[in-house]
Amino acid sequence: CIRDRDIDQIVALRQACMPHVVTTRELIEWQFFDHPAGSARVYVIRSREDIVSMYTAVQQNIRVGDTVRKGRMVQDVMTLPDYRSRGYLNQQGFRCWQDMTETGEIGYTFPNQHSEKSFRRTGWKELSRIPLRIFNVSQGIQKHSAHAYRMVEEFTSQATDIWRQCSFPIGVHRDAAYLNWRYSKPNCVYSRFLIDNDKGVLVLKLFSDGSKCVAHICELFVVDHHQSIVEDALLFSNEFARKQNAGSLTCWLPDQHNYTRVYDTFGFKSERLDRFVFVKPALPSDHMVTEYPWHFSQGDSDVY
Repeated sequence: CIRDRDIDQIVALRQACMPHVVTTRELIEWQFFDHPAGSARVYVIRSREDIVSMYTAVQQNIRVGDTVRKGRMVQDVMTLPDYRSRGYLNQQGFRCWQDMTETGEIGYTFPNQHSEKSFRRTGWKELSRIPLRIFNVSQGIQKHSAHAYRMVEEFTSQATDIWRQCSFPIGVHRDAAYLNWRYSKPNCVYSRFLIDNDKGVLVLKLFSDGSKCVAHICELFVVDHHQSIVEDALLFSNEFARKQNAGSLTCWLPDQHNYTRVYDTFGFKSERLDRFVFVKPALPSDHMVTEYPWHFSQGDSDVY
């Protein structure tokens, strides 16, 4: 059971294990406890009163076909260096697997190379490599976007209606509540747009390390009978990136996705990463979970 005073220990654990990632109490509260689908399950191992290992399963709603079901995204799997090689990750992983199985929850995760073997051992199924695609921002594209892109501070039922008109076979349920939570991450700046007011959703993010600037397509989905807008949204994203002096435009787009041909024709190239997407069916009959292309975007993870 996570207590209020444990949050400070979780912050310290992440700072020790991932010093390259800025972690604050506000971030942990947003990530684990403010999700509209419900609070995360946080498994911890303590040495006396100190948290030395953690395994987190964030609550998500997953749309499978025409139904919305409960799921979990496993993330923040870590152990302090002095306590590694004791099987803590496996212990917590099997406990999480059992809990998800008992409650009938679908799972997905993007583990790093250090924890990947544990997920395979527990029973998670490899779905694909991380589907990163990169486009070199072009200064010479003569064609310009022709649709209306209205920047919004928050999403309303319009965004939910757009999502419901997208026939992706499976993916995180991107209703307005989810989108507003996801793009309120502390200390991050996102540019949120509605396309033609009720035809599509686009979210862009800029990343700069001082030497280079990259623009990310965090979200892009349009209603099915207006899929020609996808190319226009890529034109708009290229213009956005160019104005911000970004050298590249990146996205996540799995093979066999509805939009793959449009992105390929536009010039996006797949980047072969040695990181994988793993999924967990809730039931033996959940063939869609392991056999159909998920709608993943960079909004599903902060790997980037």
